[in-house]
Amino acid sequence: MKTVLAFLKKLWVKWLFDKASHHLCTSFNWRKPPVLIWQDSVTWNIDVNELYLSFLYTLEDRKVEVAISDYNTGRHIVKHIRLKDFKPKKFAKELEMELLGFLLSEGEYDIKDKTI
Repeated sequence: MKTVLAFLKKLWVKWLFDKASHHLCTSFNWRKPPVLIWQDSVTWNIDVNELYLSFLYTLEDRKVEVAISDYNTGRHIVKHIRLKDFKPKKFAKELEMELLGFLLSEGEYDIKDKTI
């Protein structure tokens, strides 16, 4: 029974990531990346123009970890979110602001048409 519940929880988290990625990719005109389900975690990765986002949800601590890395400048941000506070639209908006900060400071973002 425990494994069934764990699997269902992973599917639910995958659904949350799918929704968040949909909002985020729509904002940035990105193709939606796949969400990978592993034995004890769910990951969502995207690599665009040397900007790498990694979403990791681990069943053990029930937290979502989000890492944003910019390989051009070496900057790295890691955020932790408790799963019960994870609201896909709000989360995608907050993450969009973080990404805009990255991209605007490097002059790689065109605000008019939101392309990198």
